[in-house]
Amino acid sequence: FLIFQVILPVIQVVLFCLAIGGDSHHIPVAIVNEENPPALSQHYLNHLDTKIIHQYAFENMSDAMSAAKRGEYWAVIHFGPNFSQDLLK
Repeated sequence: FLIFQVILPVIQVVLFCLAIGGDSHHIPVAIVNEENPPALSQHYLNHLDTKIIHQYAFENMSDAMSAAKRGEYWAVIHFGPNFSQDLLK
């Protein structure tokens, strides 16, 4: 009975990691960058791992949100017009 209590949780963890675990890859993300000129926002985007996140640029937030609601993208990243200035403040 004691062996069963020790082995069962180990088996559960292994099965959970095999079924649910693993690294995400090729996640489509909509990007709306309203900063002009793009300074720190572009620096941030350049540091995203392109193996995990695929970036798709949009001109405005409404188009990006509509595409995300349709299920074409998993997320929307929005940079406002004063992103760098506000980040430094």
